[in-house]
Amino acid sequence: MNRNLLILFSLVILFISCEELELQTSDPNIPIIESYISPGDSIEVLIYKQFVFESSDTVIEHLNTLDVNIQIADSWFTLNNAGKGIYKGYDLDILPNAEVNLEFEYNDKLVSSSTSIPTKPEDFTKSASKIEVSSGGFPSFSDPITLSWANTESDYHLIVVEVMGDNPDLIDDDEESPLRVFRNAPTQGESQDLNARNFTYFGQHRVILFKLNPEYAALYEQLGSTSLDITTPPSNIENGLGIFTGVNSDTLYISVVSQ
Repeated sequence: MNRNLLILFSLVILFISCEELELQTSDPNIPIIESYISPGDSIEVLIYKQFVFESSDTVIEHLNTLDVNIQIADSWFTLNNAGKGIYKGYDLDILPNAEVNLEFEYNDKLVSSSTSIPTKPEDFTKSASKIEVSSGGFPSFSDPITLSWANTESDYHLIVVEVMGDNPDLIDDDEESPLRVFRNAPTQGESQDLNARNFTYFGQHRVILFKLNPEYAALYEQLGSTSLDITTPPSNIENGLGIFTGVNSDTLYISVVSQ
């Protein structure tokens, strides 16, 4: 599941796809970190740096020679180097409300971060188990599916929807391999609707409700900014950039069928 978290949450685009990125905005001596930690999973930390050669050309270099350490409660663990900039920790006792710290040295500086693990989302429900769409990609006129959850503390939540199966059927045959995952923006509300037009595949879909920490929501909001400056994006990494954060989730399933 942890590799799936990197795929579902990945904010690499935040750092490498700005069309008008200027040379001076990228410091090759600053590591970039991505890690999303959930209860019961192994820990994965992706660490890399980037070089900018022209206004829109970037090259990523994974950092593979680090000693990356994680603290959970009063115990420290050294993560295993899995290659391609990924460091893993197995069989670690990650529980809701746990405080988790990250440390490693890079270029004679201590890079560090800390986060907490949210509790599981509460009372996650759906108004229906299936949604109908017309062939050819035109949405049906059926009611949307309302996803609801309890949120008395106005915590941030994020809906991610992923089609299941190896070869799902496209709703619109004219589309060329659209993404298998879509997500809505983080919200502090208690519900969101899924409409027929949100979907590009028929079949069973996994609908995941993530409870988030504020640091992820801040990065997500910056992702949509037109004035992105890589030297000053929101980040909870000391002497680095990126995101080291805890998440927790609950899952429902929805079927998309032909009308």
